Amino acid sequence: MNREMKIALISFAGAILAAIIGGLFLLYTSSTSTHPQDTPTPTPHATAAQTLSEFCLLIQAHGLDPAYMLYSDNLKSKVSPTQFNATWSKTLSNCTTTITNSSDTNPMGTIATTEFPSSQNTSYNVTLVKDNKGFWRINSIAATSGSRTNTSTATTAPSSSPTTSTTPTPIVTPTTGETVPSAAQIDPAAAAIITKAQTASAIDSNDFPTTLTSNFTVGQTVYVTFNLTLNGQSGYVEAKFYGGTTYIGNKILMVQSAFDHGYFTFTFNRATTGNAEMYWCTKSDCSDAKLATLVTFNLA
Repeated sequence: MNREMKIALISFAGAILAAIIGGLFLLYTSSTSTHPQDTPTPTPHATAAQTLSEFCLLIQAHGLDPAYMLYSDNLKSKVSPTQFNATWSKTLSNCTTTITNSSDTNPMGTIATTEFPSSQNTSYNVTLVKDNKGFWRINSIAATSGSRTNTSTATTAPSSSPTTSTTPTPIVTPTTGETVPSAAQIDPAAAAIITKAQTASAIDSNDFPTTLTSNFTVGQTVYVTFNLTLNGQSGYVEAKFYGGTTYIGNKILMVQSAFDHGYFTFTFNRATTGNAEMYWCTKSDCSDAKLATLVTFNLA
């Protein structure tokens, strides 16, 4: 074989090897670039229904950071990431959404969730707006379940005859801001609307407390129940939860004029003296909140 032929064969073999290496590099690049990300990220959507559906998927997957990104700038200014996480860091076995008003400018909808393992159902009223890029964002969200009108079981004992502790939860009615974690003052008008606030370890099917107690274990669900005297008005009840004097999170419940009682639930992950401040509001974001009462309980 002459020298020229050997050079040609070597050049040809080198080209083949380069092609193989290049193909493998392209294959590797293709396979890695399409690998799904571990952390879900929200995708801007053209319809309000798609945004609500994605919000449900994210909170069910515990993707709280990207779910928070689906809040509007207006709602983010009122709800911090810490408050958001306190509301949505729960395990949901179900989350469904419905658009109830498909307005082009201010659509409204609902989110219905079921918590695991308690099977507690909660519904939320939601409004949406478009951001400056034309994508839909959640602009307000308020719970609508957890309160009911009075029923026969309120005046007659349920057939299961639930037990009630002999020592009810102490209802603290501070007269100065020094005894309240937030340093807020009791508002007499609000105190007349939200009454008989107390804690329980369980409630019945009509949302009435069955086992009143002020002592809980870490991780146990704390039910804060209360009565309502609305005199024909509708509004919102806000609960702010504290571990000692450290703010943990809040929940807002929409109440209709026919409601006469309701409850909130919260779970603490450390031993502390728990406090729940109860506020009456007329605005959905409770920017006009007035302190009605304070409930104190222990976690060990």
